[in-house]
Amino acid sequence: ASAILLIALIVVTVLANWIAKPIKGASEFAKGLSQLNLDLPQPKSSPLHEIQSLSEAMVNMRGALNTFLKYAPKDLVQDLVTSGKSAEIGGRRQEVTLMFTDIADFTTISEKLSPEDVMNYMSIYFEQMGEAISEQNGVIDKFIGDAIMAMWNAPLLNSHHVSDACSAALRASRSSNELNAELAANNFPELWTRFGLHSCEALVGNIGAPDRMQYTSLGAGVNLASRIEGLNKFYKTQILVSDTVRTNAGERFLFRRIDLVTAKGTTRPVTVFELLGERDEQSDFYIGGDAIRRAVKYEQAFDFYLHRDFEDAVNILEGLNDSAPEDYVVEKLLERCRRFIVEPPDRKWDGSTALDEK
Repeated sequence: ASAILLIALIVVTVLANWIAKPIKGASEFAKGLSQLNLDLPQPKSSPLHEIQSLSEAMVNMRGALNTFLKYAPKDLVQDLVTSGKSAEIGGRRQEVTLMFTDIADFTTISEKLSPEDVMNYMSIYFEQMGEAISEQNGVIDKFIGDAIMAMWNAPLLNSHHVSDACSAALRASRSSNELNAELAANNFPELWTRFGLHSCEALVGNIGAPDRMQYTSLGAGVNLASRIEGLNKFYKTQILVSDTVRTNAGERFLFRRIDLVTAKGTTRPVTVFELLGERDEQSDFYIGGDAIRRAVKYEQAFDFYLHRDFEDAVNILEGLNDSAPEDYVVEKLLERCRRFIVEPPDRKWDGSTALDEK
């Protein structure tokens, strides 16, 4: 009798483990899904139909979640999951750094390609831009045709959001230039990308309707970031930033003042700067000693310009123009100073330029 009981206990133990092991695996897999950990190994198959069906359903759920996360920032979804809150219309005021990008002459480029080629073309482009943004802790808010809107410091707080955004712009610019080299080698039109960055307080949260909403940021600062990107067309620059970005980015980056400008749709003049690169010789984006010295001289000329010392500004700018005649920013300021020597601005002139084009 004792032998039979012992055998029975062994059989029960084996059966219990046989049943419990796949249940435990399915349980751990489900827990991982609840935390959006989608890299867990697939649960082992079970001879029990119910457990196997449950495991297969959860694997399908993982696939659905993977697909869903391509439409929404993972950090945002993870925050909702861990907080236990449901998504609702509304937001909060928060400091963010915003980036807008745009491709020069994209309409003309796309007219020469089939819709399928445009989609393939842009998929490669967006992948490279997206990697540069995400590597620097940015979140892509939306794709707007050929443009990208991205932001930093939301949904996750980031004390280095301004410098991260600047690094992302430099990385994305380099990626774009590398892609253009490949495109040109294969006789495809190049995609010249322009960037605009602005740091401001914005309303960040969910907008839309109760059954269809989008996580984004709203406010005058968001519109200004878009306008700053558009100024690249006027100054023939690639990366323009606001004075708030320049102030908070830190000394590792090299900027030069471009103008004090009132962009279309705005009422207050804003000083815009061109992001040239980094000062550190060890950085991948080191701008070089000559460029740094050139930027210092340009800043001196710009100070003379703002103080109405147009002749002193011209003396510096002519030297800069002779050494690099392709520098349109120098050429433009030089032209303006020469004009003001002949026709001085009135007493109310504050150095600002009003633009009526986007």
